[in-house]
Amino acid sequence: MAASALLTVCVLCAATLRTGFGLHTVSAIYGETIDIPCGRGQEKLDGLLFGKWKYEQPDENAVFVATRSAVKNRTSFDDVPEYNGRLDLSENYTLSISNARITDEKRFVCMLITGENVFEVPTLVRVFKPPSKPEIINQPTFMETGKLNIVGDCVSKDSYPDANITWYRNGQVLLPIDGVVSIEWSKERNSTSGLHNIRSSLQYMSTKNDIDARFSCAVTYYMPNGMALMESDPVIFDIYYPTEKVTIHVQSPKKTIKEGDNITLKCTEEITLSNGKYSAKIIISPEENVTITCSAENKLGKESHSLNISAISIPEPLEPIDTSGDSNDHAKLIVGIVVGLLLAALVAGLAYWIYVKRSSPASKHVGKELGNTEENKKLEENNHKSEA
Repeated sequence: MAASALLTVCVLCAATLRTGFGLHTVSAIYGETIDIPCGRGQEKLDGLLFGKWKYEQPDENAVFVATRSAVKNRTSFDDVPEYNGRLDLSENYTLSISNARITDEKRFVCMLITGENVFEVPTLVRVFKPPSKPEIINQPTFMETGKLNIVGDCVSKDSYPDANITWYRNGQVLLPIDGVVSIEWSKERNSTSGLHNIRSSLQYMSTKNDIDARFSCAVTYYMPNGMALMESDPVIFDIYYPTEKVTIHVQSPKKTIKEGDNITLKCTEEITLSNGKYSAKIIISPEENVTITCSAENKLGKESHSLNISAISIPEPLEPIDTSGDSNDHAKLIVGIVVGLLLAALVAGLAYWIYVKRSSPASKHVGKELGNTEENKKLEENNHKSEA
């Protein structure tokens, strides 16, 4: 029977043949060689004439790619552009495809033809491509507390099939939390290679507890033996937060400080800032009470602490009296001062007595009651003498 007639007969029995042998799966790594065995072709079939390989297109039309004659022990390959120079067919009818591609994911069928029958062995080819090591890009130089910060984009390239990205903080999985953790992802497929690039963006609400925290991402992907995971290098960020707990210390060897003394004012905080900027403004004036203000600030905020200082002006001591002059002059000066004071006191007392006498009502009353002219005259004379 001619080979063409046998192929026609095979179309009628294809369903039965496929059911009898079942569907095998061959997994291959992208870029490596795919080996597809031909099931029954590994056994010696009585009357085997030749074996053929084909693959099925999405529209179920078949494309033949290779033939091996059992009688002449010769192999020939069909003119299929995507497989030119990539195929090999062994004596046991195993089809090998070098440099595996995503487009090789097809249903291949091995046909073994004898003088009396046609056997078909279908095989599904699966191709896997591990992605590149994930990398965190577009990361900031620091993160600020109190708001969502962009941690970066985790990028993994050239995977097949689709892969997944997971974010970690100190080895713990980060899950989306409204207002705290925001995760977005996207993927794109290379139309030429069929490989996928995946990207995941993380925004995170940082706190002071994130100082020295290690952020990383990992890509989970499929391989022939199951799931696999590959992790990025961790990244650590400076955490910026407002300053706090600023204090001032006066460092001086003396308990009391006067104008002209040197003192040291130390402005400190407890908490040390990531790249913090400190500033202090100090003014001291001995004529008045002053307030010293120490400020620590960065772009996120400012913390100040004030210290009230009371400045006391101490009068200068009197210059010592020069005792090198004549002591008699000093004695005369002292006596003169004393005499002058006594005279002043005497004059003041006499003036006061005259004032009292003139204003006394008793003298006027006596003058009215005495009718004797001579007595009045004597009284008047006495009054004049007293005044003198």
